[in-house]
Parts: sequence; structure tokens; C-alpha cells
Amino acid sequence: MSFSFSLASNGAANAARSALDNTTEQLTNEARQLASGLRINSAADDPSGLAISQSLVARVNGFERARGNVQSAADAVNVADGALASVTDILTRIRTLAVEASSSIESTGDRANLQAEVSQLLLEIDRISQSVNFNGQPLLDGSHAGFVPAVAASVTVQANSVLATNAGPPGSNFGDLVANVQTIPAYQRPIYYNAVTQNVPASTAPQTVTVGSTVGLLPGDTLVPAGYNGPAIQVLGVNAATDSITAIFPQALSNGAQIRNDVNGSLANAVTPGENVVSITGTAQPLYVGQQLQLPFPPNPEVVTVQQVLGPTTFVADFTYAHSAGDYIGSSHFDGIAGGSGPGAYTITYGTVSNPSPPGQQVDIIDAGNFPAGVYIGTVLSYTSTSYTLSLPTAFPSGAYALAPVGNGTVSNTYDGSIKLQVVNTGVSIAVQESFYNTATQQQATSATLLAPGSTSALFDGVSITLGSFTSADLGSTAYVKALQATAAQENPEAPALELLAGASEGETVALSLPAVTTQQLRVATISLVAGAGSDPTLAAEDAIGQSDFAIQSVLAERAGLGAFSVRLREDESNDALAALNLQASVSSIRDLQVGAATTRFTQTRIEEQVGTAVLAQANALPETFLALFR
Repeated sequence: MSFSFSLASNGAANAARSALDNTTEQLTNEARQLASGLRINSAADDPSGLAISQSLVARVNGFERARGNVQSAADAVNVADGALASVTDILTRIRTLAVEASSSIESTGDRANLQAEVSQLLLEIDRISQSVNFNGQPLLDGSHAGFVPAVAASVTVQANSVLATNAGPPGSNFGDLVANVQTIPAYQRPIYYNAVTQNVPASTAPQTVTVGSTVGLLPGDTLVPAGYNGPAIQVLGVNAATDSITAIFPQALSNGAQIRNDVNGSLANAVTPGENVVSITGTAQPLYVGQQLQLPFPPNPEVVTVQQVLGPTTFVADFTYAHSAGDYIGSSHFDGIAGGSGPGAYTITYGTVSNPSPPGQQVDIIDAGNFPAGVYIGTVLSYTSTSYTLSLPTAFPSGAYALAPVGNGTVSNTYDGSIKLQVVNTGVSIAVQESFYNTATQQQATSATLLAPGSTSALFDGVSITLGSFTSADLGSTAYVKALQATAAQENPEAPALELLAGASEGETVALSLPAVTTQQLRVATISLVAGAGSDPTLAAEDAIGQSDFAIQSVLAERAGLGAFSVRLREDESNDALAALNLQASVSSIRDLQVGAATTRFTQTRIEEQVGTAVLAQANALPETFLALFR
């Protein structure tokens, strides 16, 4: 660009001034950066850099606040754990008192004095659970229990005498008074109804025999001939590929003779409410401990559980109502299926039956026109008090009938309590007498049924017990079994878990569930060292030991959970701190000024400003040269 001399304007001065203005503006910006230490002081400095850095600053602040949340939660956990430590000490003291009261040396008055302390300690547990809080938020009263998982029923042998004979099959524990203990299975054994397809001679040796179908049959099943007029058949093995069974047949059977494993008959004797020894008509019935039998006819239909099998047709059961000799009793539903039904769901409605099979129960479905080969397996899909819906595996154009076990599988562990077994001399034989202490009612009961060596029974609370091989040398030997009932899962929508934001973003929450530690929740509210009605003054204290053990383990499990949560909180806090540090470093790399380079640029710009000022001064002097032409 060239400039000519002009009186009206000074192009050179204007150009110099423009360059000097730019230099001055740059110098001002660099001075501001050096003064603030920041490369970006406004959006004009770096629009995208400012947006990114401000977003990162927001996350840094979020992580810093999240650290505060985590620290507060850790403090709350420490408060809760301290309270639980006190509860643990109290429960340990209660257990110690229960151990003292379990000695028969202690008098009734001594136990009453011990119980006075236990009662006060139980009140203190409830006070702690109701009063412990953090920043006004209750911690141990269940207000923040959240989801509480279900607890399965359990039975545990607490003490078990080693028998003097210490005899039993290799690998067995028949050398102990209690050889085996378990809850009664929830499902009944599947019903099997079929026929042999060959002549079978009577023999005490195992025989392999073909049958119409092995569907639903299991090794160990007991079968009886149709009509229940012959001795029981013990099944040793099942071969589904050849539709054959290996079993002991004490009685000869003709080709086509029906065999089945369900109880079906009438009471041979009247029964009264309570524990009864019952006989059923017939020569043999396939009875087993835990089996559910139904007396379906009015005025008093009910389902009872076989507590002990005394013979081929005799058993022990606890009845709610009185029943007369001749009343029907059976273990299966026998229901018709209309022709043209299946495959798919099919609903059967009962008349007088009120205890249908539960979902998942196996059902034998028999094609009436193709027996004995036409036997199929269905499954109960759902049930009500008067009906059940099952799946039909195929179509039944000419009709069929279904055989389903009675019972909905709710016989196990109805109560918390303790079972005591003691070897006694009846004057006729050596037997075991079984007693039960109900924790909730604080009452004990002793069964009139005496148990023989090696027998299996379920006299109390749905607990099946198999005894060892005791003799007169074991008189006085005892065993204790602790039974705990199942508890259902609890959603607790009105008592949600505590939630805290442990990160910088929405939804980065962690939940802290704090179940109640009341005496009711710990199952110790009704423990007593003073026996209720019954003959054993120490059984209540023995039960208190078992209940205390459960409560202690529950509290320790809760403390372990809190400890694990504390570890998680420490990791959360460390992660928040590290994330904030790294993000702050990122903000610094974007916004902070590189002082060394900026100082160099500032010095250079100052020199440029000084040069520009000098040039502008000289450019302003150019018109004087033009005036010299007029001299």
C-alpha cells in the first residue's frame, strides 16, 4: 500500500495508529492474563475452552460435595455400628444367663431372678433400636430397612449325645442319638398309578418286572396292589428306557394287576382332637413321614401330616377335629378331565376338597382309553382354595383323569422352638421321648408316642428326625434340635433404604439398608428362662440359648454388612477425591496461563508498542515536510 502527500489526510499516520491500537489491545489482554494467571478470562478469549472448563468445574464441585455426602454416611454407619456393638454385648449377656438357667441345679426362684435381668436387657435392646439416630434420621428402628430378603426355615442339632454302642452302617451317624434331621419337604411325592405287564411270582429277592409306564415312579417308592389288599412292594430301581422296575414283590401279581403309591381308605378307628394313633383299612398303605392326608368330607374337612409310621397301615398324626371310624382318608385328588381337552392349561374345580396341590407339583395324567401305557406328566400352574390349573402335555380326545398329591407344602417349621429328645425306660422297652418348647407361647408339650431305635418321626413343628441305634446303656442321653420358622421377604415401600449421591452425576446413588434390631425382629421378644407348663424346667432356658444364638448371628451379620459398606464408602471417597483432582488438573490445563511464554509475549508486545509509538510520531511529522514546499 502506498500513500501520496495530502493536506486532507495523513495515511501513514493512520496506518501507524491502527497498528498501534492493535498492539495496545493485545498488550492489555496479555497484561490481564498475567495479572489473573488465567489464559481464559472471558468467552472471547476461547469460547469452546471456556465451555469445556466450566463444565469440568461443575463436575469438580459435584465430586467435592459427593465426598461430603460419603463422609456423612460413614459417620452414620459408625453410629449404627456402635449401637449394634452394645446390642451384641446385651445378647451375649442374655445367652450367659440362659446357660446358667439351663442347669437343673438352679431352682425356680433362681431362674425367676435371672429372668428379671433378661427382661430388663430386652427392654434396653428395644430402647436402643428406637433412640439411635443420625442428624434426626432413625437408624435401627426399621424406618430405613429397605428390602429385607426372605429367611428359609431351618433346623439345627444344638447338642447330640454320642451313643454308648456308637454303632451304625459305615458312613452313617447312627452312633449319635440324632442320626438325621431335616424339614419336611415342601412337595409331596408324585402319585404313581399303573400296572404290571407280566406275571410276577412272590419272592423276597429283587425282581425286574415290566410295567405299563415308569412315568412318575422313583427309586425308594412304596407301592401297593390295587384294593390295598396285599403287602407293600419296595421299589429298588427304575429303568425308564425299558419301562421296568426292580423291586421286592412279597405277593404274586397277575399280568395287568394295578399298582399304586397313594393312600386310599377309611379310618379303622375314631380319632379325637390332638395326637392320635390311626389305622387305615386295608392290608398295606404306602405311608411315609411328612405325607399329607386329607379327610375331605363335612362337617370337618382337614389335612393332617403323618408324624410317624408305626406299621403297614398305622401312623401317628395330630388332628384338629374329631372323626369317626369309617371316614374316608387319602393322599391324592382323583379328578376327571373332559374329552377333547389339551394340550395346554386345564382347570379342575373341587367339590369338598379344600387343600389343592401347589404350583410346580407333578401330576399323573392317565389316558383312560390307553391304560396302562398312556400315562403322562402334567404340572400344577396355579391354585385357589377350591381348584387348581394344570398343564396338559397332549390332547385327550376320549377323556382322562388326573392324580395329584394332597397338600400345599406348608407343614414345615410353623413355629420357633426347641425339640428335646431323651432316652427313657418305659418299663417295657428303651425308647426316646420327644418334647417341644414353643418360643412364642412359652409352653412345652411332650408326645405320648415313644420312638424306637432307628425310627423316623416328625412329631413337632414339621421337623423330621431319624434316631440312632441306642440301647439301655444310653439311658438319660439327650439331644436338642433348634427349629426356626421361615420369614417372607419384605419390600417395605414405606421404609425405604437411605440413599446418598456418591458421585458427581445424577443417579450415582448408593443405598444403605438398616433393618430393625428390635427384640421382635431378632426373635428374642418372648424368650423366657422360666419354663411354661410342662415337665422339664430347663427346656425354656435351652430354647433361650438357641434364640440368643440366632439373634447374635443376625446382629453380627448386620455389623459385617455395615463394615463392608464402610469399606465401600472409603473407596467412594477416595474415588471422588481422585476424580476431583484429575478434573481440576484438566481445568488448569485449559484455563491456566503458561506464565513463561506469556511473559515473553508481553515483553515482545511492549517493544512493538514502543516502536509503534515512535513510528506514529514520525508519521505525524510528515505534513511538515509538505509545508516546506511553500517556503
